Amino acid sequence: MVGATWVLLAALMLFATSLLMHGFIDGRWAFARLPITWFYASWLIGLLLLAMPLFRYFEAFSAETAGYLLAVLAAFSAGSVIAAFWARRSSRPARQTGASGVPTPGADVSSTLLVTLLVLGVVGTSLLMVNTVLGGNLSLSDRLDSANFAAVRSQTMSSEISAIGPLFGPATLMSSIGSLGVAFVFYLRGARAAGSAARSKWLRRLALFVLVINMLVGFVGFGSRMFAIFGVLVAFFAFMEGRWSIGERLIAKRLTFKGFFVILLSAIVTLVALWVAATIFLEKRVQRQDPQTLLYRTHRASFSPLVYDLTRNDRPTQYFMLSLSYLTTPIPTLTFYLDLPESRQPGPFYGEYDFPAVWRWGRRLTFSGDPYSWEKARYDIFKPLGDIGFGTNVWSTLVRDLMADFGKSGALAFLAVLGFFVQRVFDLQRQAPSARRAGLLVYLRLLLVFAGLISMLFMTQIYWPLYLAAVLAILGGGKARRVASASSLVIKPASFRT
Repeated sequence: MVGATWVLLAALMLFATSLLMHGFIDGRWAFARLPITWFYASWLIGLLLLAMPLFRYFEAFSAETAGYLLAVLAAFSAGSVIAAFWARRSSRPARQTGASGVPTPGADVSSTLLVTLLVLGVVGTSLLMVNTVLGGNLSLSDRLDSANFAAVRSQTMSSEISAIGPLFGPATLMSSIGSLGVAFVFYLRGARAAGSAARSKWLRRLALFVLVINMLVGFVGFGSRMFAIFGVLVAFFAFMEGRWSIGERLIAKRLTFKGFFVILLSAIVTLVALWVAATIFLEKRVQRQDPQTLLYRTHRASFSPLVYDLTRNDRPTQYFMLSLSYLTTPIPTLTFYLDLPESRQPGPFYGEYDFPAVWRWGRRLTFSGDPYSWEKARYDIFKPLGDIGFGTNVWSTLVRDLMADFGKSGALAFLAVLGFFVQRVFDLQRQAPSARRAGLLVYLRLLLVFAGLISMLFMTQIYWPLYLAAVLAILGGGKARRVASASSLVIKPASFRT
């Protein structure tokens, strides 16, 4: 993409500057854990791939679009740095618990809470699976056949009537908050927390069962890879938060060169395996349509001459590259919307699109409004791409949707507030480890890591556990601070190194 190299260099400078400011404020260099690192990651990866000779996009960076993208990154950094400075001036030294047996990291969640969340998850996901089977003409065995992935996806996207009637809403809610129970269990496991909830084997098995059926229903029920990916990431992020809450690295032992090499190689093999699996799933879902045509029609791009020459007679590799384009398309899509004249800009919807649950329940409580307003907002957002004959349901970053809700200036203000809020939660968790706050941080990290790819604020499987985690964190914050204050173990800043 024209101009991507210069924007990448400028973004790297912004990132480095933000890290340095955090280092001077915090007095520590745990950059891998900082929210700004998670926010910048997808943007930097996307810009790096765009700077490589892989695809040709119709969009190009102008001075205005490049400046706005850098302003997006700067706004989040500014909010994050202000929050870190606030914490530095107002907080006492961080207190943690380690292997001493004090159950601070999990003191604010009980077995009853965990069982309730997990059982609701099982019931809700099961009802959603029943709904998909009853609502279409494919049996469960048909859905397990990879040849039918395209039909599964098509039925999900075109379904307008719930086969389980008024149970669909509660089922969706229960299924989504079940993953918060999974996050709590994996956090307790990572934190080596004491207490019956943390040590219960059957609770861990129940959490794994919830994770597996969510992944299964994502594939065979909705024809979606992302539900499986989200489930795995929630569990992994929660385990990381548990390890960090007791002042330990994700991998506790100091690695030798051989150990580091083995872990690096294992990570590469795992990522390649996931990418290959996602590519095969994509190929099955699109019924082996021509990948070049799909790339043009859905992502407004073509293979570069170099890639085309290498893959001209290699259809599997072309699908492999099509799968990779999901990481490169969001930023060009954002520039497309930034370049639209003001008269064609969608919105403003004032949060209608990104916060559908808030607006929906607000209308129900006030007996007013249009129950289909979110669908209409989605249509208006997709319309500019549809008007020129291209695919509309395309990854377009968190920023595109924020612009539709609040305008360009409002999106920058929202990101600055988001940067402040996430950093504040991070600092509070570092000072007083809490399972409830960790659950909130897990979903905030998920939002950040996909910010340069797609908005997750409107996704039911994300916003319900995010909202519930926020409520639980607020209700349990006082208890976590009191328990942490009772601990005499102080972790030195050095133990927070990456």
